[in-house]
Amino acid sequence: MTEHVIRIRVQVRESGGKAFHEVEVSDENPRLSHLLQAVSQEAWGERFFEAGDEPARLKPGHLLVLENRMVQPWEIEDTTVSDGQTLSFVPVVAGG
Repeated sequence: MTEHVIRIRVQVRESGGKAFHEVEVSDENPRLSHLLQAVSQEAWGERFFEAGDEPARLKPGHLLVLENRMVQPWEIEDTTVSDGQTLSFVPVVAGG
């Protein structure tokens, strides 16, 4: 049995502009929640998540955009990801 691995590009804003990271997820039917779990384990990705019982609980202040589509928090568990897609953490300011 071969392991199914997909690679997703993750875009984050850094002080010098946008940075891209590649994250691998091993799962037969990967969901966005699996990808976020993987991102939360990366040194560059820890800052987007709350510390506590749920390692992949997002902190306020960023929108998730998967392939030009904003993903709502309640859609994370049901949204599938596939090889070659791009996930962006887009910073938002309270009050618009």
